[in-house]
Amino acid sequence: MCLPLVVGCTGEVVGGAPGDLAGLPGGASAEHADEPLKPVVCEPVAPPLASRIVRIDASSYARTVEALYNYRGQYQAGRVKPPLPFTRRNLSEPFTTYASASIDEFDLDDLLLAARTVGEVYPAYAISRSSREVQAAPASEASQRVFINSFFTTLFNRPATAPEMAERLDDFRSAIAAGVPHVEAYDLMMRAMLMSPALIFREELGGPAGLLPYERAKLLSYGLHGLPPDPDLWRLSGDGGISQDEVFRTQFKRLTMTPEKLHSLRRFLREYYGWDGAMTVTKNDASFHNPTRLISNSEDLVAKLVAEKAHGGLLRGLLTSPVASTDSQTSQSWFGRNVDPATVPPRAGVMTHPAWLVAFSEMDHNNLVRRGRFLRERVLCTPVPQLPAGVVPELSKEAGKTYRRRLEEQTADPSCAGCHSLMNSLGGAFEGYDHLGRPQTVDNGAPVDTSGVLHGLASGPVTFQGPTELMAALANAPEVHACFLRNLFTYYVGRQPTREDECELRKLEEVYRASGEDTLAVLEELFVWQASFPRVPSE
Repeated sequence: MCLPLVVGCTGEVVGGAPGDLAGLPGGASAEHADEPLKPVVCEPVAPPLASRIVRIDASSYARTVEALYNYRGQYQAGRVKPPLPFTRRNLSEPFTTYASASIDEFDLDDLLLAARTVGEVYPAYAISRSSREVQAAPASEASQRVFINSFFTTLFNRPATAPEMAERLDDFRSAIAAGVPHVEAYDLMMRAMLMSPALIFREELGGPAGLLPYERAKLLSYGLHGLPPDPDLWRLSGDGGISQDEVFRTQFKRLTMTPEKLHSLRRFLREYYGWDGAMTVTKNDASFHNPTRLISNSEDLVAKLVAEKAHGGLLRGLLTSPVASTDSQTSQSWFGRNVDPATVPPRAGVMTHPAWLVAFSEMDHNNLVRRGRFLRERVLCTPVPQLPAGVVPELSKEAGKTYRRRLEEQTADPSCAGCHSLMNSLGGAFEGYDHLGRPQTVDNGAPVDTSGVLHGLASGPVTFQGPTELMAALANAPEVHACFLRNLFTYYVGRQPTREDECELRKLEEVYRASGEDTLAVLEELFVWQASFPRVPSE
């Protein structure tokens, strides 16, 4: 009996563009082979983008609230930990930056609870940090103005406008008139600001010349750091200077001057590769398994790679870097028990880190198919048909046969082999590591096999012996770099690219090649495109 991952999925894999279903077994093109899509023609004047309003995500909300408490001091010390709204994932989107403009009843409940949690703690904290005059007379109008302006400046990175100040003062006076103590009145006033559309949403309405000045400022600040615009961006949006593309580019470079501190890029890589999934996998050896530290090891190395290679070669480094970032608590995961590290072959990129290997494993064994599917879909942008309804039988436990061999025997049936050929070989490259990420040469009493063939490249099949050769082949494949840019687009734009976006993707690929694979150069062009492209009301 085979594992029915795909029923009736047979055929050979041929080369094609990333994401192209042409030639894939069971793909859409097989069903509509007589209706080929017309090639995209890039016109000199491309159609405008649709206007939209984008809700901030959970990470941006958290970072904004952190800024209230002495730039994380109180927040990270655990004294204030509000629940986060917008944490429910849209499962059809690969990233948490899915550009939703809706708030459902669950989001509203989360917002109310988060605002109440912050409001109950912050007023007394803020008053204690205020001038002595405010502490002496916190209910006076002068103190109210100081408090409101301080809160506004921290929350929105700008002072309150006259209408906003008047509205907040009215809220405060109404609460006092109702007999509410002044600290609680500040609490109620703050809750309204913490749920304000000005905080929760950012506009991309724009017009014929692209986004409006303050929309450009928010695009840069929220898009790169998950925070409201800083004073420089507000000033440039106020005088209109940020509407000039050269000024916009200058601000982009300022905000990305230290790539390792670029919140969005680090978060993109975490969500793209998914090594933090190690936290969700239960292991039968809980005393040995330390997912928090394993994730930290990967994060440390990725930060180093971003700092060194964001201006060229970042993707290659992520795929092939032999560096191990380990510590006393995780060294066994990297090198094994009682083994001289000098005798252990070097790792090859983030997907050979224990964190990633654990994230794509089960309680007591590897998940070869899931690892292979990840490479096929996320690294090569080649879809694999979904699992049909049915029960997946367990693998046999025959002694003397490795997990990989047993799986391949069980999926050799033609009804399974077509699609498993897309995944098994790629996932098998990692069988030199066990389900805890430790090196292994023997599995279930038999030598492990890490060889395979990488299909689906335009240049033809590539034979590899183990993950080092596989990662090198992927790092040299144009399809992998194109797929990386498509995912970068999806994360930063907040939606999957459409056919209308193909021309922009081609431009990004040109920038990527011409700049020596400079990820930040690509991001700069992507942000300029979003800011300067004409907008029309969405239908």
